[in-house]
Amino acid sequence: MIPRNLVLLSLRSVIQPHRCASSASGTLDHFVHWVFSQPRSFVAASPDLPGLPASSVPEVAFVGRSNVGKSSLVNAVLGDRIVRVSKRPGSTQTINIFRVGDLLRVADLPGYGYASASIAVASRWGKAVHTYLSRRESLRRTFLLIDARRGFMPVDLEFVDILVADRVPFQVVLTKTDLLSPAQLSDVRTSALRVITEHRVVAHADCLHV
Repeated sequence: MIPRNLVLLSLRSVIQPHRCASSASGTLDHFVHWVFSQPRSFVAASPDLPGLPASSVPEVAFVGRSNVGKSSLVNAVLGDRIVRVSKRPGSTQTINIFRVGDLLRVADLPGYGYASASIAVASRWGKAVHTYLSRRESLRRTFLLIDARRGFMPVDLEFVDILVADRVPFQVVLTKTDLLSPAQLSDVRTSALRVITEHRVVAHADCLHV
């Protein structure tokens, strides 16, 4: 299944079904077609939560280590090359919000664990992301992206602890899985499920792999 369909399938319960009950509850192909028949556009970018406009519809966020493939996945989910993708780690330095009609807002968050960032910059990004995740009233789910080639690193586990402490619902997404053998993917998925089980109070029961 292609990446955007996997993510959208997990978002059926998040996207407001009462807006179009038959489309929200039909087949996956019908559901995806319905979602992507909506206009998609950039809404706002801000270095912190106070600079973002309020949202009256559900919002989901994508976050992960720098260079984990976050912006590429957001583009796949939006069905358009609306997010600038760079091979240089640390390129996303603001909280960027996009809209999918009146159904959903998507947030592309700055990456964490960027070793070349100064302590001051890393601290500012970390504070902004933490404030957004813990206080954004419209946020319904956070997708935590993990590079499948490396699995959960200490900085990822630290971020999981932050999500758990703030009771932020999250779902793990393993990226770059096409670079792994089936056996390697099975091992990293097992490891991810172990982390999820340990934090099942706020973690979604399954992990996606793209």
